[in-house]
Amino acid sequence: RPRPRHCGFRRRGGGEPRDAQTPGRPFGVKSQPGIMPVLNRLNFFISFTGRRNPEDGTVTPALLFTPMVALWNPHNVAIETEGVVIYPWIDLAMFVNMNVRRQDGSMTGNWSTSLSRFVGEGYAGTTGQRHGRSARPYFYLHLTEDGRAVRPGSQVVDNVIRLLPGEVRTFVLSDTTARTLQPQNPAAGRIWRMKPLTNATELTSSLRGGIRLDLDNGIQAHDNFTYRMRNGDEIIQNSIEFDRNQFYYIIGMADSWQIKNPNSELMVETRPAGSGQPTLPAIRDLVFYNQISSGPAHGQGRDRLNYAPVSFSQINNGGTQLIGSLLTYHRPAMSGTVPHSDMMFTVNPRQPYVNAFVSNSRFQTGPHYESRLQGGTSLASLAMETETRGRFRSFWGPSLSANTGRQALAFFEMPRSPTLSLGSFQHADISSTAFGPAAQIGNSMASLYLHATAAAQLVRAAPDGTQISPGLAIYDTSYLANEVLFDGYFLSGAAPRFGSRRSYNGGNPSVYQGDQISESQTTTQVLEAFFDDPVANPLRNPRMKPYTGSFSREQVRERLAGPARAARLASHLMVEGGFNINSTSEEAWTAVLASLRGASPASANMTAQSRFRHIATGNAALIRENDPWSGFRTLADEDVRTLARNMVEEVRQRGPFLSLGEFVNRRVSSDRDFNTIGALQAAIDASNLNNPRQYTRFDISNYPHGGNMRNPNTGIGTPGWLTQADVLHGLAPYITARSDTFIIRSQGEARDASGRVTATVVLEALVQRVPEWLDPADDPAAPVEELKSPANQEFGRRFDIISVRELRTDTANNPI
Repeated sequence: RPRPRHCGFRRRGGGEPRDAQTPGRPFGVKSQPGIMPVLNRLNFFISFTGRRNPEDGTVTPALLFTPMVALWNPHNVAIETEGVVIYPWIDLAMFVNMNVRRQDGSMTGNWSTSLSRFVGEGYAGTTGQRHGRSARPYFYLHLTEDGRAVRPGSQVVDNVIRLLPGEVRTFVLSDTTARTLQPQNPAAGRIWRMKPLTNATELTSSLRGGIRLDLDNGIQAHDNFTYRMRNGDEIIQNSIEFDRNQFYYIIGMADSWQIKNPNSELMVETRPAGSGQPTLPAIRDLVFYNQISSGPAHGQGRDRLNYAPVSFSQINNGGTQLIGSLLTYHRPAMSGTVPHSDMMFTVNPRQPYVNAFVSNSRFQTGPHYESRLQGGTSLASLAMETETRGRFRSFWGPSLSANTGRQALAFFEMPRSPTLSLGSFQHADISSTAFGPAAQIGNSMASLYLHATAAAQLVRAAPDGTQISPGLAIYDTSYLANEVLFDGYFLSGAAPRFGSRRSYNGGNPSVYQGDQISESQTTTQVLEAFFDDPVANPLRNPRMKPYTGSFSREQVRERLAGPARAARLASHLMVEGGFNINSTSEEAWTAVLASLRGASPASANMTAQSRFRHIATGNAALIRENDPWSGFRTLADEDVRTLARNMVEEVRQRGPFLSLGEFVNRRVSSDRDFNTIGALQAAIDASNLNNPRQYTRFDISNYPHGGNMRNPNTGIGTPGWLTQADVLHGLAPYITARSDTFIIRSQGEARDASGRVTATVVLEALVQRVPEWLDPADDPAAPVEELKSPANQEFGRRFDIISVRELRTDTANNPI
């Protein structure tokens, strides 16, 4: 069977294709840094219905697939999208078994077939047999705010979908009529439109509509169920099966491009001539938001539901009888009714590309998604509970039910002002696959897909021997990013000041021609004021102090006037009050860890250790103190002291740290004491600060290197779980691996001929390392590898003696 491709594509404005292809790699990008919703759930409710034959009043049985979709906004700000396209493809390996008992008690005989033969194009196999596998999607679900197509000829979506912070929103069909799927139709003929759910009536009436599969409309005549039911007949109890042991079932999610271009197929690769089907081009600029692969699995890879008898009267005249659903969902953390998983460590919910190879294909869909066929005759029994008041949402997080689930879960922050800490970059999604932590920068936990002694690996074969070409690269993204960032970059706070919103009419498309943020002070103006009077005009990071050194004020102004200031600014700034992370003083660590004690919105006697800089209030995702699912952590004074004590112990065991990267990262070595987590995380764990946020353990045996995880708990990484990146959020702007300002004391003595000390003097010098090189021949902003002066290559930055004083001593010769 063909292996599905797992790759993503980014669309550029105007529809122009991207670079055609990078040698050895599929076209498109490998990561998704865009801001987008996440497919939280896709439920195809399965019902029996019928097509009435007017000539004799009989009914031909049909299956009805009614979609219901939930989208999740993982951010703490509202996001908008012109629309979303969701589609299934490759194989719909559902096998229907049915038998009709006639009114006289006789039986038609058991009939069994694969539904792929009623949704697929009908490729001709090597034996001439036509099968249901499809290179193009079976059908498309277009999600828009009003459930309509774009304005004809304009390519403009009138109303954007707006998801509130953290919101999990439900979408249903905008047209509740059942429409027969014709697999050979062009793309525009295989589109079903959906809109946000707004009331309970829409919820129930939606089950009357959807994608109807007439069971006498198969790829080949021998696939069809040809018996026409009459009054008194009934489909007796039988079953439907869903097989992932042999076949792949894939769900894709793309942006609004096809909504504006409905005649285009969303193809991953070109379908060439000679395949028995029309030639179709690949859409090279397609954005794959989601690509969820449910494939061959160990364990339960073939689900089965048994349905109760369905009578002629129930499906006559367009009637429907719900029998079950095919559910693909983001796994929750605590639910006892559906499989659960952790949500933020072994997976990255914003990177939903799933490739089962790295986990030996043991997950049915992936660590964080699941597909399952289930029987039931109500929405609640089929894991699609929704809110019944006001704005309709679905439930997620702890569970999929209204009892314990949440309707708003803000896991990631979008900056609303210039970022001041590298710790804030934990919200930046730089991972290239779903197989990595959600918060990469600032954290350092050994991946369950890599040996703890490695930071990268190219996987060319799955554990079962299946070849992967050209190879699947697995990275410890956290380790590599921390190594580069924490010793090479800083955030100065030199940024423009923002003013009021102003009208801007140059946008394209017109939906984005709203008010735009304006600047009241440019970055150049901010720096001018800062160097003129740093006390009255501090940078956003108030620890930054100006340094001109050997340059005149006018020279500094010229050096920082243009884009080159990004490379030169560090040579004109110094940090006030830096803290050496090699300190073994519990008092010092307690002081820095408690620096935000009582800061709003934390309680007066608590210290915030928040991963969010901006605390959202008054909206869907109300962020509350110590809320485990949509909150920020605070620590009591005793917790801070315990953390400081354990931090000192980690410094003594692992230090001295020669760089900040070494401090933040785990140690890539064979030492099991240090190679799974970083020093700060080890101190947090030793302090038991996350014990109240532990929910349930998950199975790590399915991971290639599950032993890398010390505590496989589904709560890990959620907002209520304290991580070292959260602590670094406050510490990163002023920590250092060495002391650049220090004191040198020297003592001189005068002795007489007999060696007796007749006079003593003690001098104390305050010495400071400055941003300039020892030899001014090299520019202060020049990197080490570009230094020309041998003195600078040998000795580095210059030390200035800031002051010298004589110390008086007491009778015991101690300085006074």
